[in-house]
Amino acid sequence: MLDWKAEEGYRGITSDDNIHLRMYALTQSHDVALADGDPPQNKPGNPKKLSYVLMHRAAPDLNSTFVSILEPYNNKPFINSVKRLDDGKGTEVAIRVEMTDGSTDYVIYNPASGKAIKLPNGIYMDGTIGLLKEKDGRALKGILINGNNLQYGRMIVKSEGAFTGKVLKMNKEIAGGGWLVTDTKLPADGSLVGEQIIIETESERDATYTIRSVERNGDQTRVHCGPISFISDYKGGTMEVRTFVVPKDYTKGYIYDFEEGAAFRITSHKVWTPDVN
Repeated sequence: MLDWKAEEGYRGITSDDNIHLRMYALTQSHDVALADGDPPQNKPGNPKKLSYVLMHRAAPDLNSTFVSILEPYNNKPFINSVKRLDDGKGTEVAIRVEMTDGSTDYVIYNPASGKAIKLPNGIYMDGTIGLLKEKDGRALKGILINGNNLQYGRMIVKSEGAFTGKVLKMNKEIAGGGWLVTDTKLPADGSLVGEQIIIETESERDATYTIRSVERNGDQTRVHCGPISFISDYKGGTMEVRTFVVPKDYTKGYIYDFEEGAAFRITSHKVWTPDVN
C-alpha cells in the first residue's frame, strides 16, 4: 500500500487541507520502484514533478494481470481493507473492498465471453464487469456491464448484454444529422438513449457517438446520433487561405469516420437497488 499527500499550492490546496491518494497494489511483484516524473510545464497548475510507482515481474511464460485500487480521501481513509479473491493466473479479476461504514464492495472483471464466475460467498456473474455493494449479507446495490446475469441472495440483475452488428447504411451528407441503419434488431423503448455506439474504424478520428433515438424498421434499426456529421474530410484534401481552410476539390467526395459494413458495439449496463426492484 502506498499513500501520497497532495502538496500545498497544488490547485489551491492550503496547509489546512489534508488530501491524500492511497494505492492498494494487488499483484505480486519482483521489484517496486518509486520515481519522480516531470509533467508538461505549459499547462497551468501542473506541479514541477509527479510521483510514480513502477511495479515489475519477470519469469519465463509469465502472464500477469496488474490490479490496483486507488482511494482519494480527506483526513481519514474510507477503506478498511482490500483483498484480491482470484488466483491471479487468469484474465478474470475479483476484488473485495471492506469499507469503514461496515459495507463491502465486490468488483468482478471477466473479459472471457461465455464464462461465468461464482465466488465462495454465492455471488454469481455472467458478464464482463460486475459491482455489488452489500452489508450484513444484504445487497444494497448491483451494477452489471455487458452481461446477462448478476446474482447475490435475493438480488437478481438481468440484462440482454452488449448489442453488436454491422452498419448497413449511413448519412453520407453534411446536412441531415448523424443517422445510420443497422442489421440488428435494437430495442426502441428508449433504453438505449444516452448510450454509446462504438463503430469499427480505421480513421484517425474516434467513431463513438451518443444515441439520441432508435427506430425499428422490420429486421433493421435506424439509430439517430444527433445533429452531427460522419464526414471527417474531403478526399481532395484542404488548403489554408489566410485564416480560412477551404477544400481543394469538392468533386472527389468525402472521407468518413467509418464505412458502411463496419461492425458496431453498444455497451449495456443495468443497475439494481432494493428501492426500485
